[in-house]
Parts: sequence; C-alpha cells; structure tokens
Amino acid sequence: RLSLVAQPDWPAALALAADNKTLLVGRLDGSFAFYDDTNGQVILPPKPELAALWPRGLQRGTTTRVKLTGKYLVGRPSQAVKDPVHDGLEARPTNGLAGTLRIEFNHPKLQGKVVSAETERADETWVEITPAADLPRGSYQVGIVTEGGKSGSMPIEVDDLPQVAETEENNSPKNAAVVALPAGIWGTLAARGDVDHVAFEAKAGQTIVCELAAKSLGSALDGVLTLLDPAGEVVAGNNDFDGRQDPLVAYTVPADGRYTVRISDLALTGSAKHFYRLSIGELPYVTACFPVGVPANQEAEIELIGYNVPPGTRLKLPAGPPGDRPVPIDTNRFRVGRPLNVLASAASELVEAEPNDAADKATPIAVPGSVNGRIASAGDVDLFRFEAKAGQTWMIETEGERRGSPIDTRLDVLDAKGMPVLRLLLQAVRDSYLEFRGIDSNSGGLRPKNWEEMELNEFMYVQGEVCRVFRMPQGPDSELAFYQLGGRRRNYFDTSPTSHALGDSCYTVEPHRPGEKLVPNGLPVFPLYYANDDDMERKLGRDSRLTCTAPADGAYLVRVSDVRGFSGDRFVYRLTVRGPKPDFEVRLADVNPTVARGSGRRLSFSVDRHDGFDDDVTIDVAGLPAGFAISTPVVIQAGHVEARAVLNAMADAAQPPPEAWQHVKIAAKAQIAGQTVTKEVNGLGQVKLADKPNLIVRLEPADLTIAPGTTITATLKVDRNGFKDRVQFDVDNLPHGVIVDNIGLNGVLIPEGQDERQIFLTCARWVPDTDRKFHALANNAGGQASQPVTLHVRRTGPLAKK
Repeated sequence: RLSLVAQPDWPAALALAADNKTLLVGRLDGSFAFYDDTNGQVILPPKPELAALWPRGLQRGTTTRVKLTGKYLVGRPSQAVKDPVHDGLEARPTNGLAGTLRIEFNHPKLQGKVVSAETERADETWVEITPAADLPRGSYQVGIVTEGGKSGSMPIEVDDLPQVAETEENNSPKNAAVVALPAGIWGTLAARGDVDHVAFEAKAGQTIVCELAAKSLGSALDGVLTLLDPAGEVVAGNNDFDGRQDPLVAYTVPADGRYTVRISDLALTGSAKHFYRLSIGELPYVTACFPVGVPANQEAEIELIGYNVPPGTRLKLPAGPPGDRPVPIDTNRFRVGRPLNVLASAASELVEAEPNDAADKATPIAVPGSVNGRIASAGDVDLFRFEAKAGQTWMIETEGERRGSPIDTRLDVLDAKGMPVLRLLLQAVRDSYLEFRGIDSNSGGLRPKNWEEMELNEFMYVQGEVCRVFRMPQGPDSELAFYQLGGRRRNYFDTSPTSHALGDSCYTVEPHRPGEKLVPNGLPVFPLYYANDDDMERKLGRDSRLTCTAPADGAYLVRVSDVRGFSGDRFVYRLTVRGPKPDFEVRLADVNPTVARGSGRRLSFSVDRHDGFDDDVTIDVAGLPAGFAISTPVVIQAGHVEARAVLNAMADAAQPPPEAWQHVKIAAKAQIAGQTVTKEVNGLGQVKLADKPNLIVRLEPADLTIAPGTTITATLKVDRNGFKDRVQFDVDNLPHGVIVDNIGLNGVLIPEGQDERQIFLTCARWVPDTDRKFHALANNAGGQASQPVTLHVRRTGPLAKK
C-alpha cells in the first residue's frame, strides 16, 4: 500500500510509467504530479538552466517581451500571483505542481511575469519585464525558479533610450536601416567577416555620440566603430576608447545628411557570442574630470569634461580624508563610460595657472607637493617652477593614464632659463650594431655584432635608451639578454624604451659625471639630460617618472608635454614632486607546493623595489616542521629582482598536521639608509608530501670553491626509479657572473640510459667574494630538484692582489 501527500484537488486518473518506478497522478483541475512509487514522495523536475535571453536590453518605464532559452524551463501560466519574497511573479500553471515557474530579479524595481508560450518546448519560455521609470541605467540580473530549483542568473541591461534590434541584411551601407535618434541598437556579428551598418539622420552642428558596449557586457566582440558621411567617406573611427575595452566615436556633424555607423570585429571574427549594444544620439557623455587631485579634508570643485556637456559644468566634492574619492556624477543627467575618481592628498595640491608655456611664466609650486594641469591645445606645454638645494634628490612623476587620461606625458627638467639640465655623459668605449632582426620596445634583448667583446653588467646605449647586459647568448640561436622587469627590458638613468631597426647602431658606454675630463677615444660621447617619457621600470604605463639630483642651489623648471603632440580638454594629468622613499616588498610565488620524499621543489622569491632601492635583500625561513629544509639564506642580489631556493623533504619525512605550516615564518631584510628594514613575506601555505618520485636528482659535491676567472667541475647524477627518458636540467641560483659553461646546443641534459654527467662552472673575473646556495632542477619528471650545494667565490693567490 502506498500513501501520497494530500492532493490540491480530486485525483481523476493514475498512470504507471514504463519503468514501474514512477506514478503519475492527474487531477480534476487539470494539474498533475509525478511520485516515486516506492515511497510516495514527489519527484521534482530537474533544476532549470538559463542559457540566453533576447533582447538583452530594456527601456525603463516600458514593458518588453523577452525570450528565455535554456533547459527545463517548464511551466505554462494560467494566473500570476505576487511573490512578496522574490519581488517577482509566480505562475500557477495549468500542468500543476511540476510546472510551477517564477521569474526572479536582483532589484525590487524590476517586475515581470511569465506569459503564454509561443512554443510548447521546455527549452524556452517568454516573459514580460517592466523596469520602473526611475530605475537607474545599468546591468541587472534575471533568473528562473521552478520546483526543481533556481537557475543561474543572467545580466539584462536597462537604459533610458528606446532599445531596438538590428535589421538584417545590413552588411553594407546601402542596406543599413535608418533609426530614429536617440536609440540603443542590439545586434550580433554572427559569422566570420560579418559587419553591421546602422544609418541615422543628423543636422549640422550636432555632436553625435556612438558608444559600443561589447566586452563590457561579456561579449567576445573586439569592436571597431567606423563613421561614414553621406558620401560614404570615413570621417571617424575607434577601437578602444582611452584604453578601455570598447570603442566610442563622437563627431560634430558639418552638414545635414544621412550618416552611417559600421560595426565590425578587429580580427573580423564572428559568432553568436559576438553581440553588442550601440547607443547613438546627442548623448551627454562625461569622459573625464579636472582636476584629478584635490586637497584632503576640504570641499573641492570638479569640472566635468565630455561630449554634449555644457562648458563650465562643475560639481562639489564634499570634504573627505586622503585617498581615492569617487566623483558623484548625476547618472540620470550624464552618461559615463567608467567610474571617475580623484585623489585627495594631505600634501600641497595646486592647479596650473595658464599661460605657463615659457620659463618666465612657469607656475610656481611648493615641494613636496602636486599640481594638476592639462595639455589643452596643439603645441601646448606646461612649465612649473620649484626651488632646490645642491645635492637634493627629487622624484618627479605624472599620473595621467593611471587616472584615465589619454595623455602620454614626457617630463624634462630645465634650469631657471629654460635650458636642459645635464645628468651624465655617456662615453662610448665599444661600437656595434643590431644583427639578425630589429627589436620592439618590449624585447628582452638583442643580437649585437661582436658580442664576444662585451661583458656582463656593462651599459649599452641604443639610440637614446640605456640598457644593461644581464646574460650573454647561450648558443648560436640565442640573443644577448638585458636586465628585465616583467619579461621586458629595463632601462637605466630614466631613459625610455623604443623600437630599433636591423642595423641600428649601439654602443657600450661608461657613465661620467658632468665636468669630468674624458680621454678621447674616437667614439662618441652622448650627453644625457634629466628627461623621461615612460617610467624606466615599466610600472606606470604611459606615465612618466624620473629621479633628479639638483647640481646647484636655485630654481628649476619641470616641463610637461604630450610626447606625440596630442592635446584636448581630457588630456589631464597630475604632476608630483616629492622626496624618494626607498622601500621593497618580497613575494613567494610557489605557495602550496608538493614535494616528494627524498627530493626537492623549487621556490621562487621576487622583490618589488621602490624609489631607487637597489641593494641586496636577504630572506630567511623559520619554523619548518621536522623532516623539511629550505636552502636559506636566500639572497636577491643588488640590482636583481628574483632568487630561487629549494624546499627539500627527507626520505623518512612524515606529513605534518596542517597547523604546523601556519607556524612557518618567512622574513626579508635589507639595509636602507643605514637601517635594517625587515618585511614579512607570504607563507608557504599547505605543503603536500608525496611519495618517493621516479627520479631523484643529485648534485655533488655539497661544497665548492671557485676563484674569479677560473672554471671548476661538479657532478650531476640521477637515481632512476622507473624514469627512462632523457632529463633536461636548469641550474638555479648561481651568483651573477657564474655560469654553467660548455652546454652546447642542447643545454644541460643526461641522455636515456645514462645516470650522470659532468658540468662546468665558470666565474667571471669581476665577481666578488660570496657564499651562495644553488641547486639543479629537472625540467621533466615532475620538476624534481636536488639538495642545495654551497658555492664559495674566493679571490686567492695573484687574483686577490688585482
């Protein structure tokens, strides 16, 4: 006997499914439900899955019919009942309990109901959605709830513009549908090579804004907008506006007529995921604000900049503490493509006084402090005057791109008469040129002629930028590598990276202070002035930074310009002159590692250096559980940004309890201005102990001594516990200037069937006395590492006297 739960109406029919496990009950009111015939429990439908909705955009204050597609979207309504919990509508469908369907939103001012289906398919349903007339423009979430559960939510966009769908065929200007402005047009570039066109009528003097939203909505489209005039000529275009993901075109119409916007993908790709919304009209659109820095704890006045924004539009920013402050823009009045923020500073915060494009008109500033300016017109430059004492060092930097400005600043330090201030003389001691190929501004090295004559740590002058040699070519198909940051070459003396062509000249140079007497050698001497385009460490994007040491007491000028000669109201920046604050942070990259018993795992430490700090950083690890060891101390050498260590597990190590790893402390210390500064480093996390690996790496002997200018040998061995392939190795953490020599074309490897090989370590003549732990790492077999070996560099005998 099987008892079912109480029924909402008289059961009129029973049916048993073919699997003899499911009972179907039909009722007089037309509803039905499924039950498990073993226990009488209701069998719920599967959880709904919402995959797509169309259209994706709604106009607030109007009702829009939206098609939802997915899986298990069951239910057909006969009446709608208000749901006070979900602020949606619950449909009481004719097919009963198993078909209950409700639409859900994340905002109470969105209302909707399920409407009659246009098909009887469970993979789609239709709803009507009504955003309130005062609902702010933006992205909201919609989801479906059935007896089977709640679907994932999907975004739906609400705007104040009428939202319309593209009209196909529209792949040429002559087929473009004409839309009444303003409007939001939704479309899709459905296939490779697809382009869409939208036409509109415009009057002379109107500023028409065309804003494409694609990447910002989660689309795969890398959009390009192209504006055509009535004759079909291109008059404007854009891909990524001011560095954002999506394009925007604003155009002041010179004559009445029909204009056309072309929407395309940068790579001409297309699919169902290449959807977009194009908003067109005389839209009040804010692109920037000025100033971008204000005094803290004071009310400030902010000017809004943009298209169709009345000149002189300003708003009040309430007083607040130091830090980033959002600009409170009225989004009902203005559109804005990104949030705008200004920096509230406790230091001096000024605004430039125009005209200030000549030495005798420079805006005076107090230092340390900041001043806000903009490159407003063609040929505009801004000059600022400050006082400095001989020997004082100042950090001078701009914030433009980091504040959303399109400006690409350049900084120059001038004397009181407006002449460049000499920083260094770079005397060439060896000439060369680029072979094989040119390089771009991101390349980590190059191939110079006669590289064999060069030495590590030498400076190389390449068409205005100064780099430093980090590593010699490691084979016939290798390049000379420079010191790098983030995979891109680092510059020195505040020079900026540029591209260089095949055959361009380059020179090994030695820096000399101004006034030093140089011995002529037939090669050029390059004067280097205090100037910078892009930060030499590549941390600030297009913004500039330089370090200036005043050669004498007096007044100095800072000149700010756009390196490309571009200008406009939104080309704003904030210039700061401050004292240096040398500092550093160290990070461990390899957290939560797995290490095998009897083997080791590489650990990588990196340092982020600030304001000229360039000395050694020493890292120590304390509190390791029994059976584990790390090759400490780990030293990140002066001028370097990375060092590596090895975490070893003994052959008989046991897995410690999880809390044991919380007691491991990693600390980094360095000397700054004669003081020891200690910084905490992120921990190892949870270290997992693995069983004995199929390959164990050994490096012998455990202690080695080498003299500068000599070569010694070491032995690399492997214990093969089932691993039969060749083994390729890296040798990690050697002192700079000590290399693994004679590696041939294949690098350091042990072939199949062999268990050991000899390696050669060569030490350059200039390497100072040092003690450093290094290890060998197998690049296959799970990245097994050896126990550390201590290398002592010692100058002995005749070498010690040189």
